[in-house]
Amino acid sequence: MVFHSFISPNPASADRISDILKATSRPNSPIIPIYSQLDYWGRFHTIEFQDLKAFNPSLLTLPYAGERMNATFVVVAREEYKWQWIDGIYVQPRHVVASLLHLSSDAQRRIAPKLSPRIRSHSVERMHLIHSNATYFPKCEQDRDGQTSNIQGPEDPRLIWSHLGEPLMIYNSVSPEDSDLCRHFYLVDLRSVYPVIREILSDTSDPAPIRFPQSLPIAYRGQDGIHKNWAIFTTRGGDVFVHVHLIPQTIYKINNGMEKVISHPRNEENCITIALKGTPKPRIHQSTPFLDVVLCRSDDDSCDADDPNNHVYIGVIHAQHMISDARYYETRVVTLNYSLPFNYISISKPMLYCTSLSSIANKWAFQRQNASIRSP
Repeated sequence: MVFHSFISPNPASADRISDILKATSRPNSPIIPIYSQLDYWGRFHTIEFQDLKAFNPSLLTLPYAGERMNATFVVVAREEYKWQWIDGIYVQPRHVVASLLHLSSDAQRRIAPKLSPRIRSHSVERMHLIHSNATYFPKCEQDRDGQTSNIQGPEDPRLIWSHLGEPLMIYNSVSPEDSDLCRHFYLVDLRSVYPVIREILSDTSDPAPIRFPQSLPIAYRGQDGIHKNWAIFTTRGGDVFVHVHLIPQTIYKINNGMEKVISHPRNEENCITIALKGTPKPRIHQSTPFLDVVLCRSDDDSCDADDPNNHVYIGVIHAQHMISDARYYETRVVTLNYSLPFNYISISKPMLYCTSLSSIANKWAFQRQNASIRSP
């Protein structure tokens, strides 16, 4: 959470932040602090990409491929905002990069808490995804903010292991020529666009065939407007589903196009609308794919891990809040039923990284102090 100005913030948002900060200091806090176990002080690590800057990463754990690969995770991320003059027009080139991360198994070392812990990536590549050399996209005139009419390439990639063992990636980029949409979502097997992953997985036993060797455009009939933050998940049989909207909950199945399987009434209340009451619906969106979680302890022989009733899907969502010109995300975890109709089961308390709390409190106090000084 970053506060850029001393303008008095929206009272409702300000009160919400104040309540969050007060709540985290109480026993039985409704806010869940998240600690990193990689660092002695419990802080999250920053990923360093060699010779470039990137953000909004998505990671997958990799199978062990020997010391030669030196890889614990594969990460994809969007490059930083870049602008470039092409034929007298200011455009945003946009690329998505992939790289490998290796986490050492060495014991944690206690370093000065002011130093930001970092993980250096390697084998960095710009992936060949859907991209255009055009400098203006007239189909994006529907975007009232005008922020997409000059974006040439992909953004916001998300990774997931399918139940068949495929490393799948969803991202959005410029739309195909036969589409009237400004931007499109695409689905592709990561092995097709990042060869080092194909090499790693080829060493595993019985690797899954590649079903999506090229970026497959996915859209539904009647789709309009600008869409972001779709979340994918798969079933045991390998079917791929796309969770399009949280409110109303709307899910499509990818099957030679997109076939709607779930759509609840627009004004129907659910656990998300109840928990985030007062937050405008357009500011509540998905963040991660939905993952299959087995609800059995490893030491509980009576729990059948093959029983679908002992599974749920779990994913992270965000509620976007604004304070002056700054925005921050309230993070929550949502669970879905493991079978159709994939209804919501629960939503968690808000979560914050533990090391963000003092920073938030300090900046909030600093803003309030300056606001009071400037008041007549």
